[in-house]
Amino acid sequence: MEPAATLALLRDLARPERRPEAAARLAGHCDAEAVFGFVLDPEIQRLIPAPGFPATVAGGPGWEALLTQCLAPGEHRGTVELSTGSSRPAISVSGEAGAALVLLGERARGEAAAAVLPVLGPLLAAEHVARICQGQVRSAGQAARQANALASSLDAARGELEKAVHAKHQVVLEQERIVGVLGHDLRNPLQAVITGTALLLGDPACSEKATRTLRRIQTSGLRMSRMISDLLDFERSRVGGLPVERVEATLAQAVRQAVEELEVANPGRRFLVRCTSEGHGHWDVGRMLQVVSNLLGNAVQHSLENSAIEVVLEEVGERLRLTVASANKTAAVPPDELSRLFEPFRRGSASAGLGLGLYIVQQIVRAHGGQVSATSDPERTVFRVELPRGQPSEP
Repeated sequence: MEPAATLALLRDLARPERRPEAAARLAGHCDAEAVFGFVLDPEIQRLIPAPGFPATVAGGPGWEALLTQCLAPGEHRGTVELSTGSSRPAISVSGEAGAALVLLGERARGEAAAAVLPVLGPLLAAEHVARICQGQVRSAGQAARQANALASSLDAARGELEKAVHAKHQVVLEQERIVGVLGHDLRNPLQAVITGTALLLGDPACSEKATRTLRRIQTSGLRMSRMISDLLDFERSRVGGLPVERVEATLAQAVRQAVEELEVANPGRRFLVRCTSEGHGHWDVGRMLQVVSNLLGNAVQHSLENSAIEVVLEEVGERLRLTVASANKTAAVPPDELSRLFEPFRRGSASAGLGLGLYIVQQIVRAHGGQVSATSDPERTVFRVELPRGQPSEP
């Protein structure tokens, strides 16, 4: 093929819109029935049909063998399958740029194809890379648009969530304010009822029937007073933790006082108290009395009536341990329930309160730098309070 003809052919092969016509002309120069162009796909390392050349199904063992040979530069021969079901001899010419031309027919010669391939091969390879890049750019653009849409959706969702959280926070604050106001406002009239009942009970002229009624009123009033105190303590714990005022005292004093009060309120119950240490340290005595009373009250409610409740105060290294053990009224507390015993508003079936007693115990113990835990087996349930001796509160 003359240089001028080769140059004209290359010029047309370089233009995708004129490539089909130029491919037919190249086939004529090669005495071939058709010319198929292939370019190397770098991702899969296989030769795939190049655009602008005659379309064919490059499948079957003949095509597979020939195109595998074309991965190495040079001229190769083989027999390929056509879409019509017949087979034809073929010559392939492949170059260094990862492109190949396959010439179909018995008379095909590869000289003309070899003349244009050094220029056409890099061109086809560059086109393929450009198509890949364009596809990636389109994919990146689509991904960017999707990301922007998702970001907008997330921003909107975050705004709605912030509004919902703020609204819920306001509701919680309002509820806590109502609980606080209600607790404070109920205390004075309730204390008047309790005081007045105590005065009437001290009147010798009070009949037996009236005395029974007054004692029921007194018991109910005291229970209501404890509920109000629990609600107020719950409010304080939610706002900034329960305050404690430490003074030098003995923990055994609070233990004995709490036991005496429970013995008076529950004359049929037995309490076995063992204090191997007086528990000298710095405590908020009122709060620690509340801890012991709540633990003992819980034991009274959930234990067998004819069983004894054990209370032990002892030293364990540098710390003090308070243990309250009682026989189970029914089955053991399930393991998954033990970790939730100290959550607020958890009431047992026998509970007459709000379900805040153990929660307040935990908050007071934490305020003293200690820990409280519970274990349970088929026979009994045990609460353990571990406490450091602490330091006096700052004036």
